[in-house]
Amino acid sequence: MTAGHAPANEAVRRFDPRLDFPLVRRLPSGARKMAKRVLTFLPASLGWRIIAATPSLRTWRKTHLNASTPTPSFADREAPYDHLISAHLPPRFCYLEFGCASGNVVKRWARTCPHPQARFFGFDTFTGMPEEWRGLGWRVEAGTWTLGGELPVTDDPRVTFVKGRFQDSLPGFLATTDALAACDTFVIHIDADLYSSALYVLCMLRPLLPKAIVIFDEFDCVLDEFRALEDFCSAFGISYTVLATATDCEKVAIRFRGAADGGGCHPASEPSAAPVAEHK
Repeated sequence: MTAGHAPANEAVRRFDPRLDFPLVRRLPSGARKMAKRVLTFLPASLGWRIIAATPSLRTWRKTHLNASTPTPSFADREAPYDHLISAHLPPRFCYLEFGCASGNVVKRWARTCPHPQARFFGFDTFTGMPEEWRGLGWRVEAGTWTLGGELPVTDDPRVTFVKGRFQDSLPGFLATTDALAACDTFVIHIDADLYSSALYVLCMLRPLLPKAIVIFDEFDCVLDEFRALEDFCSAFGISYTVLATATDCEKVAIRFRGAADGGGCHPASEPSAAPVAEHK
């Protein structure tokens, strides 16, 4: 040991956060230990998690929906589509829906937007919900909204349905679809319901976000689509403007701003992530 230098363990013992980090605020040690003991007995149930997260949505409403930022709100779930088409979108754009199920919403957008060079894509497994989806007082069984693996039928050549789990279908789609490079405006409709699916789509489509309007279909599910947006924005330092809401924030449309053009969030060349589940 060199003279004049304290052993490493002695240096650790001398460390005092109250002196080295004067802005750190802590409860007394006894109170912290008691709080930890109490928390270990709380049930780790989905209901408690939803209850704990619900104030975050209330705070979100106060922040984004107030007199200083007036936002159109609709009583009908599909009314925001017409508002976005008339107020925020050019005649030609590319529409991508994740969790399209029967494909009815994709086909509705195609009927409403007749531009011959507009493109409409619907992504799904078409075998129903891959897992149970639950909230407070309701539950959607795995397999709900299945088409038996069959693609929806359409006679519109501008409409394409892409079958498979998002993590299986989306990387190849992004690499090979020329329609995306030819488009200047996008509508990304996230009807994926599940947190993992919504977050995966946001990360994979990050390079498109500066030119996109994003619609969340079940935004009031605080542990799923709402949490996916909050975590995504926190991780990448991205902010957004709310363009419209419907049925008490069940559906929300936003436009990103800020650092969204900093490149994509792409998976490693050898996927190691857990399977991402799709809606319906």
